[in-house]
Amino acid sequence: MIAGVALVRTAASVGVPASLKWPNDLLVGDRKAAGVLAEITADHSVVVGIGLNVGELPEGIEPGAGGLEPTSLAEHADRPLDRTEVATTLLDELAHLERAWRDAQGDPHASGLYDEYVRECSTLGRRVRVDLSEGQLSGTAQDLEVDGTLLVRDDHGVDHPVSAGDVVHLRVR
Repeated sequence: MIAGVALVRTAASVGVPASLKWPNDLLVGDRKAAGVLAEITADHSVVVGIGLNVGELPEGIEPGAGGLEPTSLAEHADRPLDRTEVATTLLDELAHLERAWRDAQGDPHASGLYDEYVRECSTLGRRVRVDLSEGQLSGTAQDLEVDGTLLVRDDHGVDHPVSAGDVVHLRVR
């Protein structure tokens, strides 16, 4: 949640409205501008990797998982971008959000992190397909648990908690 919100704030700082696709993508419109990977190490530390497309993209980049076309901040920014400035903003946002989360003893509600993530998450309320290791789940993304688990309501009205999986936003016909 921290990395996703930091990315949305960083995009906004250069005039780019963006949203989050659960669990780890930054979208500008329906195109992917960034991805986040997080891993818990043996000593229980969390290592976060962020890939943010800042500059103009070369021709011929293939769509990513779920058919998401790539984009970059430069394609949508209201001014020329300096990568150092963007990186500094992102790191400052990460530090600010992480400090607020720690000061709230890891409570995403008390820190305001949960509310901001939910507000910026374009997955919630949409029809989705979730590609899981055991198959696919289709339904509507209903809610987000405090631990980041996505609740997807299938077409039979049954809620399914999803803690990991590739989400594809489906178009309503």
